[in-house]
Amino acid sequence: MKKLVFVIILFLTVPLVAQEQKLTYLDEPLSVVILDLETKFSVRFAFNSDLLKDKTIRFSGNSTLEGILTIIKQQAALDFQFLDTNNIIIKKAINDPDVATTDLDEVLISKEYLTTGFDKIENDGSITVSPDELGILPGLTEPDVLQSLQLLPGISSPTESASDLHIRGGTPDQNLVLWDGIKMYHQGHFFGQISAFNPYITETINVFRSGTSAKYGDRISGVIDIRSSDRVHDSLSVGIGANLIQADAFIKAPIVKNKLSLTASVRRSYSDILNTFTFQKMRNKVFQNTKIGDGETSQFAYNQFIEIENKFYFTDYNFKSVWKPSNKHTISFSSLFVVNKLDYTSIIPDYSDYGVHSVDNLDLTNNGFNFKWDARLSNKVSLKTDAYSSSYKSKYGYQDTFGQDLYVINNVNDIKDLGATIGLHYSLNKNNTFRFGYDIVSNSINYLISSDYADNAGNHYPFKEKDSDKLNIHSLFIEHFLEKYKWTIQTGIRTSKISTIDKNLFEPRLYLNYKLNQYWGVKTSFEIKNQSISKVLSSTQNDLGLGNSLWVLADKDRPIINNKQFSLGMLYEHKGWKLDIDGYYKKIKGITVLKNFFTDDENEATFSIGKNESIGVDILVKKRIKNYRAWLSYSLSKTNYFFNHFNNGKGYVGNFDQTHILSVSNTFTYKKFQFSLGWNIATGKPYTNTITIDNDTGDITYEPLNASRLNTYHKLDASVVYDFYLSNKKSIKARVGASIINIYDRENELEKTFRADDIEPITSQIYDYRIVEQTNYGLGFTPNFVFRLNF
Repeated sequence: MKKLVFVIILFLTVPLVAQEQKLTYLDEPLSVVILDLETKFSVRFAFNSDLLKDKTIRFSGNSTLEGILTIIKQQAALDFQFLDTNNIIIKKAINDPDVATTDLDEVLISKEYLTTGFDKIENDGSITVSPDELGILPGLTEPDVLQSLQLLPGISSPTESASDLHIRGGTPDQNLVLWDGIKMYHQGHFFGQISAFNPYITETINVFRSGTSAKYGDRISGVIDIRSSDRVHDSLSVGIGANLIQADAFIKAPIVKNKLSLTASVRRSYSDILNTFTFQKMRNKVFQNTKIGDGETSQFAYNQFIEIENKFYFTDYNFKSVWKPSNKHTISFSSLFVVNKLDYTSIIPDYSDYGVHSVDNLDLTNNGFNFKWDARLSNKVSLKTDAYSSSYKSKYGYQDTFGQDLYVINNVNDIKDLGATIGLHYSLNKNNTFRFGYDIVSNSINYLISSDYADNAGNHYPFKEKDSDKLNIHSLFIEHFLEKYKWTIQTGIRTSKISTIDKNLFEPRLYLNYKLNQYWGVKTSFEIKNQSISKVLSSTQNDLGLGNSLWVLADKDRPIINNKQFSLGMLYEHKGWKLDIDGYYKKIKGITVLKNFFTDDENEATFSIGKNESIGVDILVKKRIKNYRAWLSYSLSKTNYFFNHFNNGKGYVGNFDQTHILSVSNTFTYKKFQFSLGWNIATGKPYTNTITIDNDTGDITYEPLNASRLNTYHKLDASVVYDFYLSNKKSIKARVGASIINIYDRENELEKTFRADDIEPITSQIYDYRIVEQTNYGLGFTPNFVFRLNF
């Protein structure tokens, strides 16, 4: 295995460059040609899409980059401006007056932040990811909308989840995640292992770690704004594919030429039909230390459950229509449906005489709709309006039967989120732009937590907790963008009134970028943000860890969460080198948790309010040499929590704190092959260790909260894909690929918990308790394969 790893590293770190490439374009659309040239010559083009519309290229033979660009100039009446050896702007030729273009200075783009498909918007400091252009990434055979973001410094998932992203000390529920303007409350499939968004209909992912625009509200941490295309498709495009977890298909079809088009997609796992090796690996990770994962439960640790029924699957599907009645108006309607379902039944054969069995059911959905109308009123003024609806529901049921004894749990969490925004964009001149806007949001949340234990004597011990809350938020925002000389400044103010609890919020925002010279720049940001909805642990738990958290709204017991965040950094870019350093400090107040999970009083279910502080620095170092790219991403951070009711009122390290997170990634393109290799290492998460246990009562004495840490986390991932055409006409493009997660099969600890368990068999009247340690591990050696066709 060590020799294999060495050979892979050696191969991927030797850049081989082809100065001249074999090219064949038989009336190929120019948009396709440009993407092909970016791959073959390792360059990036910046352009207005209208420039390429209805243009085709015919050429066959060997050519350098300069040679093929000269041919494109002649055939398509275009011109090319080299910003440097790797970044090229496409412009209209002087003799082509029919194409209207937008000055690229309106949006300053630092191309290829990590690899192809990662760009940095210098106007606001955000990172833009384009899945269609995304180069291969370590451990992925296909682009994953959320998992790819974990390569960025400051974004991590301590639980190895694709969707549970922690951005600079924030928790996943503190991130604003949007799909075509629809707020998403659940972003993952298979309990977070896979993103719930189809990458093949996703056009861009805009990520803010700090310096958030004033148009975004009601979340205090990062912003992940995912968008599908708002262009009218001018040709039919179909794609199908499958890996060892799921299959998918999409279609992009013109309905009325240049006026109306439709996009549709569907993905579904086939785990309820075929149990692949990759699925089994993920299944074992998700359900370890449960009766599904290893046949154990918290009640009967030494008794083996046998699976009777296990129906699990996930699916998502999207529909979008784009109508362009004129050059000045674009109207779109987008919808998204996300479904996760589990039905599990098991028995204990050793206690078949007692009729021991259990049933778990989970239905989790997040559906949404968005209507958007963009209108250009004049050369200086544009109007943007949209309205959305988001519906989230988590329904979990559990039933445990032991003879005449019956234990039942029902957890339901239901969210209805409606909102609308109207915004006016005004360009005073080339250097000054204003944005004015108003939005309204109406949230309603219902939750029901109930349990009942009935013994063989007919006695019942019920528990029930429910709530129903509503919030209406009215917000005004204004922003000013200034680009002059070496300065890029974005200032904004967002004011909100929460009518149902009579609360007024004020949120100033600032992002500043100053170019010291051609290569060096400095940046800073400051923002205040508030959040009225968050997740807390529920009052009941179960053996599968399902339905254990729920969304709640702010009220008299749960305050608005407030975050003040400041960042300061520097940028350098020259001759293929890129350096980005960003330090930050954030202070969050109003965090809500339930007391009864941290105290000895199991009947206490009131909320405790606290705060946390995070400080850190994120560093990116990247080098590109023709077709080879290597980058290092490093985060140094510390997050402390403060609650009067926990840890004797003293501060303690946050549950997901990781002091050091380092990743080293390599990608290499050779002809039709793409290779990638990445190594990750991180400080282990904190946990609370035990000291002693009372053998008679089972009460455990713990050390101070989060005083211990798990072992260091590290793993090596690799991927390879091969692209080819199935016919000489190049009408069908195919891709085959393979990936391996955790090549050397490291046992990475993700979580460690403890429970008291009686040693004697359950039929005995003698109880002698011991401490049982439960450690959850990350994915071991996990291969995956993919095959795709695009028509």
